[in-house]
Amino acid sequence: MQPLEAIQQRARKDRTSVNWFLNNFDTATAGNVAIQSEVAMVFVNSDSGEQYITVDGNEGDRKNLTAWHGGDDLILAVAAQNRNTMVVVHSVGPLIVEPWIDHPNITAVRSNLVLFPSRKHLLTISEGTLGWRIRRRNW
Repeated sequence: MQPLEAIQQRARKDRTSVNWFLNNFDTATAGNVAIQSEVAMVFVNSDSGEQYITVDGNEGDRKNLTAWHGGDDLILAVAAQNRNTMVVVHSVGPLIVEPWIDHPNITAVRSNLVLFPSRKHLLTISEGTLGWRIRRRNW
């Protein structure tokens, strides 16, 4: 089962609704979708290319500690439109969070440091994240 399917399944069980938007680079539409939601969950990642994959200008291993695929911009766009934005970071190493961590609408951050990510691990992240009942952060 894919993580989004797990989220949808849990939503049906809880009798809630889920909206999703899977285009990281259309931040305007992502923000508009977030306006309609009680909670917005933004999933971002960074990975390791293991010397043979190039992603976001990173050939092989990471050359920086930023979120890939426009993740920082996506978080900021969603947080600008939703007062209860939760961020899930799936990364093989540390990630710079300063561009968005102090945004008043970021109510929770879940970081998952994984050296060898798998579908099962992503499903666990999805299930664990749905158990959040956080409204305001206390840090």
